[in-house]
Amino acid sequence: LEVEDYAYHPKWYFALGEKATADMIDEKRYVAHLHGAGWVLDGLGKFYQAAGYEPARELGEKLTRYLVKRLSNVDNVHWHTNTQSLLGILELCMATGDQEAAAFAEEHFEFLKSWGNVTLGFFPEQVGPISDYRHAETCAVAGMIVVGLKLSEMGVADHWDEVDRWVRN
Repeated sequence: LEVEDYAYHPKWYFALGEKATADMIDEKRYVAHLHGAGWVLDGLGKFYQAAGYEPARELGEKLTRYLVKRLSNVDNVHWHTNTQSLLGILELCMATGDQEAAAFAEEHFEFLKSWGNVTLGFFPEQVGPISDYRHAETCAVAGMIVVGLKLSEMGVADHWDEVDRWVRN
């Protein structure tokens, strides 16, 4: 759904033929919004980079604004949701050169690292008041590796050594 200067997903799953409607808006379920927006934004960035299709860029920029807004006010971290959101933002940044959004991705990446073990490359599935730090999902670790690689490749920061260490561990 497009609202003002941003866009988001009101649901995580849609039935075949189902469309988003304004009555689906539920700001309390924003994890679905983040996760869905991150996946779609990843594809929009790649498509815009390959085809230069302006509507893809415009929707991608709206999704980016939503993700930045939401990720800036996060108190519980579901790791894969956060890393997938960052991957989508960075994919569009690679296509558009948006340095402000890339700087936000670096800032949020550093925030995520503060919750994990950067020596080992252990990143729990979820952190915050209701967290269980005993386990990690491979998608959390892989997401951190790919975000670190993209930030390094783009020249936003230098994460080569820590990513190398995480891969080896």
